[in-house]
Amino acid sequence: MTVKFTNNVKTKVAVSVATGITVIVVEDVSRFPTLGPGEYTYCTLTDTAKPDQTEICEVTSINSAQNELTVIRGKEGTAQQSWRVGSNCELRLTAELLTRAIQDGAPDWDSIEGIPDTFPPEYHTHEQYLTDANSDGKQYTRQDGAWSEVAFPEVVPPSWDEVTGKPTEFPPSDHTHPEFDELGDRIDAIEDAITEDGGFVDAPNDGKLYGRQSENWEEVVIPDVVAPDWDSITGKPTEFPPEDHTHVVADITDFDPTDYQPAGDYLTDADSDGKQYARQDGAWAEVIAGGGDGNAAIISDTAPENATEGDLWFCSLVS
Repeated sequence: MTVKFTNNVKTKVAVSVATGITVIVVEDVSRFPTLGPGEYTYCTLTDTAKPDQTEICEVTSINSAQNELTVIRGKEGTAQQSWRVGSNCELRLTAELLTRAIQDGAPDWDSIEGIPDTFPPEYHTHEQYLTDANSDGKQYTRQDGAWSEVAFPEVVPPSWDEVTGKPTEFPPSDHTHPEFDELGDRIDAIEDAITEDGGFVDAPNDGKLYGRQSENWEEVVIPDVVAPDWDSITGKPTEFPPEDHTHVVADITDFDPTDYQPAGDYLTDADSDGKQYARQDGAWAEVIAGGGDGNAAIISDTAPENATEGDLWFCSLVS
């Protein structure tokens, strides 16, 4: 089989292609190479709507009259996909196309003329190959045709007094301590929070509630309390029987005493001045013993000889 290739082959899918379809109808196949028996080429399907997806197909035959490509789907590790009308169909250089083109150019053993029947080796020698040193983590050297372990002398660190040329002073170089940066920030915050006389700086006087946090005053935000909905209250009783109680008239709305009691049953009290009063003509009248002047209630044990009009007499009659 022979792979074939032509330059600048570009066309569009003319009929949508579903997975499993092996005949792809395109707009024009004229730029594709002509394929004979045993010949093949490749096409690559892409779509601008899904730029990260590609499918490579091996084209095994081309129907120029119907603009049809008979293909083997999902080559070179690509997956079969659905392609809409207008998707791109191009003949591109691919790894498999180049590899098979190189293989197609190599001669077949049977097609080589004049190959000998036998291949007797010529006179030759082989150099001696060495066996490797032991793989035991140690170091070895070759000496006199053998591997010898490299022996390292024990290294004993010198004492301080044995060290020569050491300096007499060790002034520190300029440096910083990052671990103290946070401590410095906290010290600065504390200093800012203390007044000159040693007290704490007061919270802002703006009507809000403040609390102390990390050497600073922070506003205390109290969340809104939302009254619960009746349906959301749990454990409420099923009945609410009233306890024994009374009501004063002033607490009763839409109440007309005339609807329930005779007129005059609801009186204002008489004056509290040590005197006696009696009711007369819908009013309180002072009780005067012995006689009256027409606007008093009179108590007497004799007949009312000196009564005047308007007086109210209380008499005690003995039979």
